[in-house]
Amino acid sequence: ARWGEKRAARSPIAETRAALVATHRAETQLAGLAPAFSRGGPRSLFALGMKLFRRGSTPSDVTKCQPMQQVDLDAAMKEVSSGVEPWDSTRIVLVKPLQDAARNHGQVQLMRDTANGDRLMAVKRMPSRWVRSGPKEFDEQYPTASEKPWHDLGYVQHLGSVHFPYVCDLHGIFRSEDETFVATSFCTEGDLFGWCDNEAVPAPSPAREEHMRPIIAQVFAAVRWLHDLGIAH
Repeated sequence: ARWGEKRAARSPIAETRAALVATHRAETQLAGLAPAFSRGGPRSLFALGMKLFRRGSTPSDVTKCQPMQQVDLDAAMKEVSSGVEPWDSTRIVLVKPLQDAARNHGQVQLMRDTANGDRLMAVKRMPSRWVRSGPKEFDEQYPTASEKPWHDLGYVQHLGSVHFPYVCDLHGIFRSEDETFVATSFCTEGDLFGWCDNEAVPAPSPAREEHMRPIIAQVFAAVRWLHDLGIAH
Protein backbone atom coordinates (compact mmCIF):
# COMPACT_ATOMS: atom_id res chain seq x y z
CA ALA A 1 0.00 0.00 0.00
CA ARG A 2 1.92 2.99 -1.29
CA TRP A 3 1.50 6.50 0.18
CA GLY A 4 0.01 4.93 3.32
CA GLU A 5 -3.24 3.93 1.64
CA LYS A 6 -4.81 0.53 2.08
CA ARG A 7 -5.88 -1.18 -1.09
CA ALA A 8 -7.99 -4.31 -1.41
CA ALA A 9 -5.95 -7.28 -2.60
CA ARG A 10 -6.76 -8.34 -6.15
CA SER A 11 -5.74 -11.32 -8.22
CA PRO A 12 -3.09 -10.87 -10.96
CA ILE A 13 -5.84 -11.21 -13.57
CA ALA A 14 -7.89 -8.47 -11.91
CA GLU A 15 -4.82 -6.20 -11.62
CA THR A 16 -3.91 -6.75 -15.27
CA ARG A 17 -7.50 -6.23 -16.37
CA ALA A 18 -7.69 -2.94 -14.46
CA ALA A 19 -4.41 -1.73 -15.97
CA LEU A 20 -5.49 -2.61 -19.51
CA VAL A 21 -8.89 -1.00 -19.09
CA ALA A 22 -7.29 2.20 -17.78
CA THR A 23 -4.79 2.23 -20.64
CA HIS A 24 -7.52 1.58 -23.17
CA ARG A 25 -9.62 4.43 -21.79
CA ALA A 26 -6.61 6.74 -22.01
CA GLU A 27 -5.90 5.72 -25.61
CA THR A 28 -9.58 6.06 -26.45
CA GLN A 29 -9.59 9.62 -25.14
CA LEU A 30 -6.35 10.43 -26.95
CA ALA A 31 -7.13 8.90 -30.32
CA GLY A 32 -10.91 8.89 -30.52
CA LEU A 33 -11.09 5.12 -30.73
CA ALA A 34 -14.42 3.42 -30.08
CA PRO A 35 -14.50 1.54 -26.75
CA ALA A 36 -13.73 -2.11 -27.34
CA PHE A 37 -13.81 -3.60 -23.84
CA SER A 38 -16.29 -6.32 -22.99
CA ARG A 39 -16.91 -7.88 -19.60
CA GLY A 40 -15.80 -11.38 -20.38
CA GLY A 41 -12.82 -12.63 -18.43
CA PRO A 42 -9.30 -13.76 -19.33
CA ARG A 43 -10.27 -14.44 -22.96
CA SER A 44 -11.64 -10.94 -23.60
CA LEU A 45 -8.79 -9.50 -21.53
CA PHE A 46 -6.26 -11.20 -23.82
CA ALA A 47 -8.13 -10.01 -26.92
CA LEU A 48 -8.09 -6.44 -25.64
CA GLY A 49 -4.39 -6.63 -24.79
CA MET A 50 -3.51 -7.96 -28.24
CA LYS A 51 -5.65 -5.29 -29.90
CA LEU A 52 -3.87 -2.54 -27.99
CA PHE A 53 -0.48 -4.10 -28.72
CA ARG A 54 -1.04 -4.69 -32.43
CA ARG A 55 -3.18 -1.72 -33.30
CA GLY A 56 -2.98 0.91 -30.59
CA SER A 57 -3.93 4.25 -32.14
CA THR A 58 -1.30 4.31 -34.86
CA PRO A 59 -2.30 6.53 -37.81
CA SER A 60 -2.67 4.62 -41.06
CA ASP A 61 0.10 6.66 -42.72
CA VAL A 62 2.55 5.47 -40.08
CA THR A 63 1.50 1.82 -40.03
CA LYS A 64 1.88 1.56 -43.81
CA CYS A 65 5.47 2.85 -43.74
CA GLN A 66 8.43 0.53 -43.94
CA PRO A 67 11.21 0.82 -41.34
CA MET A 68 13.57 3.68 -42.17
CA GLN A 69 16.77 2.64 -43.94
CA GLN A 70 20.09 4.49 -44.27
CA VAL A 71 19.14 5.50 -47.80
CA ASP A 72 15.99 7.16 -46.43
CA LEU A 73 18.00 9.08 -43.83
CA ASP A 74 20.52 10.15 -46.47
CA ALA A 75 17.72 11.40 -48.73
CA ALA A 76 16.06 13.30 -45.86
CA MET A 77 19.37 14.93 -44.84
CA LYS A 78 20.05 15.90 -48.44
CA GLU A 79 16.60 17.45 -48.73
CA VAL A 80 16.90 19.58 -45.60
CA SER A 81 20.49 20.67 -46.31
CA SER A 82 19.60 21.72 -49.86
CA GLY A 83 16.67 23.78 -48.60
CA VAL A 84 18.62 26.12 -46.31
CA GLU A 85 17.44 29.73 -46.72
CA PRO A 86 19.24 33.02 -46.07
CA TRP A 87 18.61 34.41 -42.57
CA ASP A 88 16.41 37.53 -42.51
CA SER A 89 16.51 39.25 -39.13
CA THR A 90 13.81 41.70 -40.22
CA ARG A 91 11.39 38.86 -40.89
CA ILE A 92 12.14 36.59 -37.90
CA VAL A 93 12.52 38.55 -34.67
CA LEU A 94 13.65 37.51 -31.22
CA VAL A 95 11.05 37.28 -28.43
CA LYS A 96 13.12 35.75 -25.62
CA PRO A 97 15.70 33.02 -24.90
CA LEU A 98 14.26 29.62 -23.94
CA GLN A 99 17.23 27.47 -22.96
CA ASP A 100 20.86 26.75 -23.77
CA ALA A 101 21.74 24.06 -26.30
CA ALA A 102 25.18 23.32 -24.90
CA ARG A 103 25.82 20.12 -26.86
CA ASN A 104 25.25 22.07 -30.08
CA HIS A 105 27.18 25.11 -28.84
CA GLY A 106 24.13 27.32 -29.15
CA GLN A 107 20.83 28.40 -27.68
CA VAL A 108 17.12 27.79 -28.26
CA GLN A 109 15.16 31.03 -28.58
CA LEU A 110 11.50 31.93 -28.98
CA MET A 111 11.08 33.93 -32.19
CA ARG A 112 8.22 35.42 -34.17
CA ASP A 113 7.87 34.93 -37.93
CA THR A 114 6.33 38.17 -39.19
CA ALA A 115 5.91 36.75 -42.69
CA ASN A 116 3.56 34.03 -41.43
CA GLY A 117 1.06 35.80 -39.21
CA ASP A 118 3.50 36.39 -36.36
CA ARG A 119 3.80 32.64 -35.88
CA LEU A 120 5.81 31.72 -32.78
CA MET A 121 8.69 29.31 -33.36
CA ALA A 122 11.36 27.61 -31.27
CA VAL A 123 14.61 28.42 -33.03
CA LYS A 124 17.86 26.60 -32.27
CA ARG A 125 20.68 29.00 -33.00
CA MET A 126 24.08 27.35 -33.62
CA PRO A 127 27.48 28.43 -35.00
CA SER A 128 27.90 27.36 -38.63
CA ARG A 129 31.49 26.32 -37.90
CA TRP A 130 29.87 23.52 -35.86
CA VAL A 131 26.91 22.65 -38.07
CA ARG A 132 28.91 23.01 -41.31
CA SER A 133 27.18 23.33 -44.66
CA GLY A 134 25.71 19.82 -44.74
CA PRO A 135 25.89 16.26 -43.39
CA LYS A 136 28.90 15.21 -45.50
CA GLU A 137 30.93 18.23 -44.42
CA PHE A 138 29.91 17.68 -40.78
CA ASP A 139 30.97 14.01 -40.80
CA GLU A 140 34.29 14.90 -42.40
CA GLN A 141 34.99 17.55 -39.77
CA TYR A 142 33.57 15.70 -36.74
CA PRO A 143 33.69 11.94 -37.51
CA THR A 144 33.47 10.87 -33.85
CA ALA A 145 30.87 13.38 -32.64
CA SER A 146 27.97 11.85 -30.67
CA GLU A 147 25.76 14.85 -31.44
CA LYS A 148 24.86 14.88 -35.14
CA PRO A 149 22.58 17.82 -36.00
CA TRP A 150 21.99 16.79 -39.61
CA HIS A 151 20.92 13.31 -38.54
CA ASP A 152 18.40 14.87 -36.14
CA LEU A 153 17.06 17.10 -38.90
CA GLY A 154 16.83 14.15 -41.27
CA TYR A 155 14.77 12.19 -38.75
CA VAL A 156 12.46 15.14 -38.13
CA GLN A 157 12.01 15.63 -41.89
CA HIS A 158 11.22 11.94 -42.44
CA LEU A 159 8.83 11.70 -39.50
CA GLY A 160 7.01 14.80 -40.69
CA SER A 161 6.67 13.31 -44.19
CA VAL A 162 4.83 10.25 -42.79
CA HIS A 163 2.64 12.39 -40.49
CA PHE A 164 4.13 11.05 -37.26
CA PRO A 165 2.02 12.78 -34.59
CA TYR A 166 4.64 13.22 -31.86
CA VAL A 167 7.23 15.37 -33.63
CA CYS A 168 7.54 19.14 -33.96
CA ASP A 169 7.02 20.66 -37.40
CA LEU A 170 10.20 21.78 -39.13
CA HIS A 171 9.44 25.31 -40.34
CA GLY A 172 12.80 25.92 -41.96
CA ILE A 173 16.57 26.09 -41.73
CA PHE A 174 18.27 29.44 -42.17
CA ARG A 175 21.89 30.59 -42.35
CA SER A 176 23.53 33.94 -41.74
CA GLU A 177 27.19 34.74 -42.27
CA ASP A 178 28.30 32.77 -39.21
CA GLU A 179 25.21 31.10 -37.68
CA THR A 180 22.66 28.41 -38.58
CA PHE A 181 19.05 28.65 -37.35
CA VAL A 182 16.70 25.66 -37.13
CA ALA A 183 13.05 26.76 -36.73
CA THR A 184 10.44 24.33 -35.41
CA SER A 185 6.94 24.61 -33.98
CA PHE A 186 6.79 26.04 -30.47
CA CYS A 187 5.43 23.81 -27.69
CA THR A 188 3.54 26.39 -25.66
CA GLU A 189 3.25 24.29 -22.48
CA GLY A 190 6.97 23.64 -22.08
CA ASP A 191 8.66 20.28 -21.52
CA LEU A 192 7.87 17.37 -19.21
CA PHE A 193 10.14 18.67 -16.45
CA GLY A 194 8.29 21.97 -16.40
CA TRP A 195 4.96 20.14 -16.46
CA CYS A 196 5.92 18.17 -13.34
CA ASP A 197 6.47 21.44 -11.46
CA ASN A 198 3.06 22.80 -12.46
CA GLU A 199 0.90 23.61 -9.44
CA ALA A 200 -2.10 21.99 -11.15
CA VAL A 201 -0.37 18.59 -11.11
CA PRO A 202 -1.15 16.62 -7.92
CA ALA A 203 1.63 15.72 -5.49
CA PRO A 204 2.92 12.10 -5.60
CA SER A 205 -0.18 10.01 -4.99
CA PRO A 206 -2.70 7.81 -6.86
CA ALA A 207 -4.26 11.06 -8.13
CA ARG A 208 -0.93 12.03 -9.69
CA GLU A 209 -0.69 8.64 -11.40
CA GLU A 210 -4.17 9.11 -12.84
CA HIS A 211 -3.23 12.62 -13.98
CA MET A 212 -0.12 11.29 -15.72
CA ARG A 213 -1.72 8.24 -17.33
CA PRO A 214 -2.64 9.86 -20.70
CA ILE A 215 0.85 11.35 -21.04
CA ILE A 216 2.55 8.04 -20.25
CA ALA A 217 0.27 6.30 -22.78
CA GLN A 218 1.38 8.84 -25.40
CA VAL A 219 5.07 8.34 -24.53
CA PHE A 220 4.80 4.56 -24.86
CA ALA A 221 2.83 4.85 -28.11
CA ALA A 222 5.36 7.30 -29.57
CA VAL A 223 8.35 5.11 -28.70
CA ARG A 224 6.67 2.01 -30.10
CA TRP A 225 5.85 3.79 -33.37
CA LEU A 226 9.44 5.03 -33.62
CA HIS A 227 10.68 1.46 -33.23
CA ASP A 228 8.19 0.29 -35.85
CA LEU A 229 9.74 2.90 -38.16
CA GLY A 230 13.23 1.59 -37.46
CA ILE A 231 14.28 4.56 -35.30
CA ALA A 232 15.81 4.31 -31.83
CA HIS A 233 17.44 6.90 -29.58
